[in-house]
Amino acid sequence: MKNNLLKVGDIINIVNGMEVYVRVPEMFFVDNRKTSKELMTHNVIIGKVYENNIDINENIDTVAKGIVEEFNCEGFNISFEDAKAFVLKKVKQPKKKIFVIKEGIFKVVHTNFEGGGEGMGKHDTYSNGHHVFCKRIGKGNISEIDFYQTGCFTAMIKNIVPIKKLKNKLTKKS
Repeated sequence: MKNNLLKVGDIINIVNGMEVYVRVPEMFFVDNRKTSKELMTHNVIIGKVYENNIDINENIDTVAKGIVEEFNCEGFNISFEDAKAFVLKKVKQPKKKIFVIKEGIFKVVHTNFEGGGEGMGKHDTYSNGHHVFCKRIGKGNISEIDFYQTGCFTAMIKNIVPIKKLKNKLTKKS
């Protein structure tokens, strides 16, 4: 496997079905951050369409119950239905958004051997892996991805072969 590891300058084709890590808005993976554009690193599958969860009914019910409890503690009486109607009137319904990473050609810009460590158990350890960082060549919605070629990680692409290698412009002249 060592001989098949990607190197800086390798050009690779990332296709549908491959799993990679990417910076993505929280709204697509954190249920209680339905509209958050704050970025987080998460594993995604190339070509898969991700949608934010816009169902706020459970959240509305929780907030309405809290309002009823607070008012009751202060000696006021408000029904759950009235509290829920108030919250629904004031809260903006989130809009459906989608996120997808399209296939494309990427250049390997950095590699290292990392990521291992201790797990949850006393003797639960896992080894480092060959971590590959890439930048898209050409247009696309996401320009940077990373994945592992070895080890025990979520985003793994083990058998990937470069389609070509860029030459280094800084070669020494004799």
